[in-house]
Amino acid sequence: MNYAIKPIPKTEVGVAFYLNYYKPFRLRALETDPSVFDDDKWTSRILSPTATTMVAVAEADSEATDGAASTDEKNPNSSHDNDSDSKSSKWPAILSAKTLVGPLPAPPELVSFINNNKVIDHPMANERDCESPLVTEPLVWGLHGVWTVPEARRRGIATHLLREMVRLVRSQGQAATSASSEYPKEEGTQAAAAGRRVSRFLVAGVEKNNTSALALYTKSGYVPFSEVKEGERDYTCLYLPVEHMAS
Repeated sequence: MNYAIKPIPKTEVGVAFYLNYYKPFRLRALETDPSVFDDDKWTSRILSPTATTMVAVAEADSEATDGAASTDEKNPNSSHDNDSDSKSSKWPAILSAKTLVGPLPAPPELVSFINNNKVIDHPMANERDCESPLVTEPLVWGLHGVWTVPEARRRGIATHLLREMVRLVRSQGQAATSASSEYPKEEGTQAAAAGRRVSRFLVAGVEKNNTSALALYTKSGYVPFSEVKEGERDYTCLYLPVEHMAS
């Protein structure tokens, strides 16, 4: 299956694509009443300065994210019926998508876990990393809205998207250590002097009974660091140390 991975731009073109194509894609994933979010809510999501949505689009349709999506295109996943005389064009097949939100201060549970466990023990760490790093005021990027259409699963698309998220975090430059004042500045000084400070992490929360998703993250190098309960659902929280990932 040929596909292209690209971010949805925060432009008029991107908003059109987001509303006409990504919105019904997500509603299919959520199995939610389409009336839950109006277009203003969805527009605020795509324009959020802290969020970037990456989509895997079937290659024949990948130009749809580059050109403005016509509002009269017929989308089989949309809840809005078009007039019978409306122009019909092929629906851009979104195969998989993930939204990256950040940077944000790391939760204390993650900081405590990392400082109490050698990051070098991470199965995908670079061989040159040979000491347990001190972590001070790390920043995290959270993965949200992760879903792949059933007909496109087991083709490596989700794994490819996860790799793109690592590249995206790296492209944003060195993480600032001033986002949080919760941890002692002395730790940062020692770590910087040792050249061992790890400051950027990807985190994800996965339902404990979603074994296929947990396997995907584990295979991609994510490590569990805590468990949380939200209502009736139990989640496993996983992290990936971006600085220690081999290129």
